[in-house]
This record gives sequence, structure tokens and C-alpha cells, in this order.
Amino acid sequence: MEDNILNLIIRAKSSDEDALLTIITKFKPLIKKYSRLLNYDTAETDLIIELIVLIKKMSTDKKNLQKDNEFIAYIASSIKYQYYKLLKERKYLYNEIVDDELIQFTCVQVDFDLNIYIENLLDKLTTKEKFILTAIYFYGYKEVEISRKLNISRQAINKIKKNALNKLSKTISTE
Repeated sequence: MEDNILNLIIRAKSSDEDALLTIITKFKPLIKKYSRLLNYDTAETDLIIELIVLIKKMSTDKKNLQKDNEFIAYIASSIKYQYYKLLKERKYLYNEIVDDELIQFTCVQVDFDLNIYIENLLDKLTTKEKFILTAIYFYGYKEVEISRKLNISRQAINKIKKNALNKLSKTISTE
């Protein structure tokens, strides 16, 4: 079977892992480009997952997509669209955190009890301390980014962060 993109997509849709890996490898440079622009740890993984979802949902009998270059252009534009979508979500999330007086922390990757424990710890902090720790440790923002958003110096962010961590450390050690 010829290794054109249409055949690879058809094979990937029928659970051929080698075909799926080949497609991911073909689009890896584009994925790396957009993940660098997104500038967060799991950006590349998020884009690869979106590519896999796209391939699984993609219709291979489209009359307007008959040549390899048409499929490649379609997939490339879909990756670009996902980049913009993730970028918009990240900016929206950041603005929502800044504008919200009561920052609510939700963590999907930890179990429920630990989530409650962390929320209780964060409730012992001021709104600004909670915001800074949440932005740095849970959303991956840098102190410089936060200082620009809050219009205070990076040193002030660092001082607030250290005080908040000390406060949490004392709270944990007394429990």
C-alpha cells in the first residue's frame, strides 16, 4: 500500500498505530513551532492529542480533499486553528484569574481529598498571595508576566510569593 497521506489517515482511523505515528512525525515540525509559541509545558502534547482527535474524526471521502497536498493543507490549518484556540483559552484563563476577586482553584489531576486540602490551604492566603501562587505553580506563569499584569515589580511578586510560601509552610507544620 502506498504511503500517501490519505492511506495513512485511513489506516490510522482503523487503529494502525504505525500509520498514526507516521502522520504525527510528518507534522511534528509544525506542532513544535506552535508549542514553542504557546510556551507552556504540555503545549506539544495538547497539539498532538488534537491532531489524533482530528484524524479519528476526519472524513476520508470528502470530494474537495482528493490529493495529498489538500489533506496536508487541511491538517496544517487544523493544527494552526488549535494553536489559536489554545492561545485564546490560556489568555482567557489568565484574564479571568486576574479579574476574579475570589480565585477558585480546581485541579483535575489530583484526587478529591488533596484538592480540598489545597483549597483549604489557599484560603489562608490573601487574594493577591493566592493569585500569585496559583498563577505560578498551577498555570505556569512567570513572575515577570504576573508583575506586568499587576503593575508591580518582579521583586514585589517574589516577596509576596516567599511570604505566602512561608505562611503555607507554617500552616502545614502546625497541622
